[in-house]
Amino acid sequence: MVIEARFQGPDGSGQGGYTCGLVGVAAGNPAEVRLRHPPPLDRALELRITDDAVLLLDDAECVVAEGWALDDLEVDVPSQPVLHADAQLGAEAFIAHAARQGGHPFPRCFGCGTDREPGDGLRVFAGPVPNRPGIFAGPWLPDDSLTQGGSDDVRDEFTWAALDCPTGAPVLLELPPDRAIVLGTMAAQIVARPRVGYRYVIMSWLEESTDTLAHGCAALLGERGDVLAVARGTWVYVDRERFGGG
Repeated sequence: MVIEARFQGPDGSGQGGYTCGLVGVAAGNPAEVRLRHPPPLDRALELRITDDAVLLLDDAECVVAEGWALDDLEVDVPSQPVLHADAQLGAEAFIAHAARQGGHPFPRCFGCGTDREPGDGLRVFAGPVPNRPGIFAGPWLPDDSLTQGGSDDVRDEFTWAALDCPTGAPVLLELPPDRAIVLGTMAAQIVARPRVGYRYVIMSWLEESTDTLAHGCAALLGERGDVLAVARGTWVYVDRERFGGG
C-alpha cells in the first residue's frame, strides 16, 4: 500500500489517525495501533499480518506502525452530547486560535489542517464548546471521496482519521507557539459507520497529561447525539520547528 500525499499530517509524513486506521482495520474492531516512526508518504509499504499483531513495514523492513485487536475499548463519553451549532462555535474558536498563534502547527494536516479545502482535507476543527468546560467539538461533513464501491458508508480508516486530531485538541490549543504534539498511539472502536450526506459532531476531552505525554478521547456523534465511534489518543510533545511545523 501507499500513503498518498493527500493524507499527510505534519509535513512529509502521513496523518497519524489515517495510518493507524489502515493498520487498525486489519487488526480488528476495536483495535489499538502504535506509531513507531513517522509514516512515509508516496512510498511502497507492506501490511503484514502475524499471529500477534498487524505490522506496517517500509521498504527497508522498518516497522512504521504495529496494531492489535482489543477485547473492548472503554471510553467514558460525557452524557450530554454537543449540538451541531455549538460544535460550529468550537470550530470557529479553533480557527481563531490558530490565527492568534501565527498559524496552525501543521496547516496541511489531512484531519485538522486549516489550509485544506472542503473535499480535500477532513477539516475537523475541534475547539472549546461554550459553557462546557473541558469539552471540545467540531462538525464533520463527510464527502464522496471517503467511500468505496458505490456505498455511502465512510471507510473505517477515514473515521479513524477524523477522530485522531480531536483527541489532541484540548492540549494543542494550550501549547506555546514553539511547541506541537504528534500522535503516538491510538485506539478506536466503530459502532456504526457514518455516511455521506449527513452532519456529524466530533466531541473530545482530555483524560490526563504529563510533561511529555497527553491522553485524550473523542466520540463521533450522529444527528441525534448517538455515539457512532469512540477513540483514545496518546500524544507526544515535540519542538514545533524541529518537527517541521509551520
